[in-house]
Amino acid sequence: MQYTEEQKKEMFNKIIESICNGVSVRQILKKDGMPSFCTLLDWMEKDEELAKQYARAKQESADFDADNVNYIAELCLRGKVDPANARVAIDAYKWSAGKKKPKKYGDNIQLNANVNSSQMSQEEFLENLKRFKE
Repeated sequence: MQYTEEQKKEMFNKIIESICNGVSVRQILKKDGMPSFCTLLDWMEKDEELAKQYARAKQESADFDADNVNYIAELCLRGKVDPANARVAIDAYKWSAGKKKPKKYGDNIQLNANVNSSQMSQEEFLENLKRFKE
């Protein structure tokens, strides 16, 4: 299906808004009148600005995922969600948020220590290790 530039812009903006609100692209594109995934990819391939907006929206949806972790945990604590089901959902949302915004929600902690253990004595190494643990 061919879309006018105005239709394309309107649909793309709805897609971006929905992504930021935590709706999956698959769910968005299932709605009547929405383009296919291939069409969406084609739009982004032809327009770098659209690709940037899409990438940003996907990244920002991490905050929604992280918020869902707390929401599901609260439901579980109130007895409204089975703990096993809650764990599956929480793990999925944590994984998703960590992939989308690894610096904010990721598990990996990078330590930048300029320590060359081959050039220090055992005492210096242990002293540095103590400071690191504090």
